[in-house]
Amino acid sequence: MRFSIKLYDHAGVLIVTREQGDKKPRGSTWNSNNPEVDLWGHIKKALVKQGLVLVRQLMWKDMHLVSDHIYYLKTPLRNPTGAPEIYIWDSTYAIRSIAEDFMDDGVIRLNLVGDVYARQPTWRQRLMDVCNTNAIAIEL
Repeated sequence: MRFSIKLYDHAGVLIVTREQGDKKPRGSTWNSNNPEVDLWGHIKKALVKQGLVLVRQLMWKDMHLVSDHIYYLKTPLRNPTGAPEIYIWDSTYAIRSIAEDFMDDGVIRLNLVGDVYARQPTWRQRLMDVCNTNAIAIEL
């Protein structure tokens, strides 16, 4: 998987691109009941390898008023590493399946928001530091 991030004033877009050799969300290596859960897991593992601190969570468990099957990635509330505090989610979950788009198109765009728990004015700089160190393309 290849990642690129486009940052705007208070948010951004995480673009995930399938590369040759990446697993597709079908077959025995994917959870046949819900390939989106597996895709979120693969994205999380890949971003953690790049230096971000993330957990996969159902949104409703964090008291967000959404349906009960939507996953997102977030920095844990207790974050001893000082990693940038971000949320990554699919804002178009109601009209598409990110697993199907990843399988068919090879590219998905996910929303990225920082400064999520407390005022963290340096989240953008910390995210850029992590990404530049690990060769994730960032566009401002």
